[in-house]
Amino acid sequence: MNKQQATKIFLTAATFLAVTSGWAGSQSKYKLSDTESIEQQLTWAPNSEITVFNVYGSIEVVGHDGDVIEIAALNKVWAANASDVQMGLDEIGIKAIQNDKGTFVYLDSPFTHYEPETGDVWHSDTCVHRHDCSVKYTEKKPYQYHMNMQLRIPKQASIEVSAINGGDINIKNVQADNLNISNINGAIEMLDVSGKTHVNAINKDINIRYSKNPLLDSVFESINGDLSVTFAQPPNAKVVYETMNGSMYSKYEYQNLPSEVEITTAKEGNKHGNKYRISANHPIQLGEGGPTYTFKTLNGDIKIK
Repeated sequence: MNKQQATKIFLTAATFLAVTSGWAGSQSKYKLSDTESIEQQLTWAPNSEITVFNVYGSIEVVGHDGDVIEIAALNKVWAANASDVQMGLDEIGIKAIQNDKGTFVYLDSPFTHYEPETGDVWHSDTCVHRHDCSVKYTEKKPYQYHMNMQLRIPKQASIEVSAINGGDINIKNVQADNLNISNINGAIEMLDVSGKTHVNAINKDINIRYSKNPLLDSVFESINGDLSVTFAQPPNAKVVYETMNGSMYSKYEYQNLPSEVEITTAKEGNKHGNKYRISANHPIQLGEGGPTYTFKTLNGDIKIK
């Protein structure tokens, strides 16, 4: 198995559809199973970012006062026979590397690919090529697996944490410059955190409790989940929110701001003149104003507490 270094994680539309086949979750069509515990330790390089990526399973990240990155993972494999269970235990693992771009902890598998030209990592159980799924693997793997990951990291480390199927992401006690968190089919909970935030949970809820309000522009997004953010103190910020089928609730008094208007200058000779488009976003000001907090959801509610 070629186990290369990772710098970025990408999922194409084809990749998203393909990864659902390998997740067993708490149930599997196979009767035999076995588990493997994985533990590693690394020393964190100050001011570097920590990237964590999982495909099938949960991720928990807890900040502490030291400079050690502690990794603990549990891999469970299901298959029809003992040899295929062992194949899954041999092929699926955790890769942890460090380079001048930071620390990278990610699912290591035959279906996780590294592209050295771009520094990207992508995963597909079905498609051989990242942007073209016309060529597919001819044989499916004879097992299913589920990997839960736990990390203890220096609490001041910026993080980029991504998961896809079969588990939630939980972040606790991390006070850093940047928090970039995404989960496709699981929820996200972040407690006692601080830093510039970009968080995205496609199909589940996001719950955040800050120990210090973000000082820089931050983004909170979900398609089918609620966005609930509890600030450490009354925020001074501009809030731009958008929800199609949900509502926005704020614990704090606010004042409405004018909607943004996009102007398209008319071409010469166009008798209709300029085009004006009013944004669907709703801007409000909390307190004295400040950084912009953007909330977007299609079917969920937005709660500012």
